[in-house]
Amino acid sequence: MRRLVTLSVLTGLTISGLLTGSMSAAAAAAAPAPDCGSYSSIFYCDADSPVSPVTWTQTVTVYGTTYTSTYSASPDLHGNCSVGTRYGFSYTYVYGGVTYTSPAISFICNNRQPE
Repeated sequence: MRRLVTLSVLTGLTISGLLTGSMSAAAAAAAPAPDCGSYSSIFYCDADSPVSPVTWTQTVTVYGTTYTSTYSASPDLHGNCSVGTRYGFSYTYVYGGVTYTSPAISFICNNRQPE
């Protein structure tokens, strides 16, 4: 009898864990990639988000080493960049209980004037 109760409890926990995992997966969606680029040693990235702030993930690759940082900021991100350095950006935001995540986009910082 004790073995039967333990088995039913474990089965119940397993099923509830599977249901929780299914609900978490359903609460995620894709966001469009950010619009990013650079000119005159300045970068810009614009997220397509109905909320502000968004959570940005930034990667910077210098001499073959990649550094990653995550921070909360406006959907319209602008700043200085080092010429020849590769930058990558993606963003996430939560809207209506759903977490939206964009694919990453990357570019190499340049010092050309905008066209």
